[in-house]
Amino acid sequence: SEQRYERLLMATTDYVYSVQVKADQAQETVHGPGCEAVTGYTSREFSSDPYLWFRVIHEEDRAAVLAQVDRLLKGEQSQPLEHRIIRKDGSIRWIRNTPIAHRNGGGRLVSYDGLISDITNRKQAEIALQESQQRLSLVIQGSRDGIWDWNLVTNEVYFSPRWKEMLGCRDEELENK
Repeated sequence: SEQRYERLLMATTDYVYSVQVKADQAQETVHGPGCEAVTGYTSREFSSDPYLWFRVIHEEDRAAVLAQVDRLLKGEQSQPLEHRIIRKDGSIRWIRNTPIAHRNGGGRLVSYDGLISDITNRKQAEIALQESQQRLSLVIQGSRDGIWDWNLVTNEVYFSPRWKEMLGCRDEELENK
């Protein structure tokens, strides 16, 4: 089963890391071999520079990552976190960091493992969709047309504020039914 687990890890673009904890402080971090595919840095580079893991985090996302680590070290539940990293080649990638705490028999945190997943393609698609929706919204607002939409599957209806105005109603007067 260990060989199977190792083959699965080697075949994925994700990678695993482990953090040893003593006296509620992170002491040592080991990055699995897949880290190079995601970050551009080797396991050896992470081992020789104990703060490299922090420097690769995009500056705007560092506070969220530190808050995630703080929750883990305090023994609180920590949810997966999506944030950006800066690869060795300078490109920016989106990752999802999913930590899992390990406690001793007394309930004290002794380590945590994490799975880093490269979610760049998904995030780029989400951002493109959001930008497209914003452009469409601006076009609709600028056109001064009234629009409505009926979802036949859910039976939900949307009436734009302008559509309601064209009928002589205020937005809050007509429900979207």
